[in-house]
Amino acid sequence: MLTDEQIAALLAEPKRVVTDPLSSLRRKGAHLEATAKVAADSNADFRVVVRVSTVNPHNFSVILMHRPRGGVWLRLRRYNGRSHFHTNRLEGNRFYAYHIHTATERYAATGGADLESYAEATDRYADYRGAYRCLLRDCGFGGPGPDDGQLSLFPEEDE
Repeated sequence: MLTDEQIAALLAEPKRVVTDPLSSLRRKGAHLEATAKVAADSNADFRVVVRVSTVNPHNFSVILMHRPRGGVWLRLRRYNGRSHFHTNRLEGNRFYAYHIHTATERYAATGGADLESYAEATDRYADYRGAYRCLLRDCGFGGPGPDDGQLSLFPEEDE
């Protein structure tokens, strides 16, 4: 089980996207899905997964995943759209908003709950492109703003 300190270190670790997830977009039912390869200075295993509904533009997830050596893929951070209610089971609060899931030691220790079951509402984005930019800013991909090369991975609608 990862500790909160280990999770924070993984999120902060310098990373770079090396493949454009849009180049591998594929249809899976009513969603499009793409996976981006990520390089980390430590050679740790990371990837970014993007899922977008073809029916509801507010139904999306942008996910930073990590695989410990010899382990299974874990979701460290997940940026979700405003398409469903979310309940933090341990806190008992419920909301209908764009929200960011974060892996926590506390939720992992409960067993049965996903590592990243805890979430907080946000107004930092309103679509999957904005969620992706937030993930890049929050999770060690560098660059202080939208002029950073990593942030151009999803072109604006009118480009």
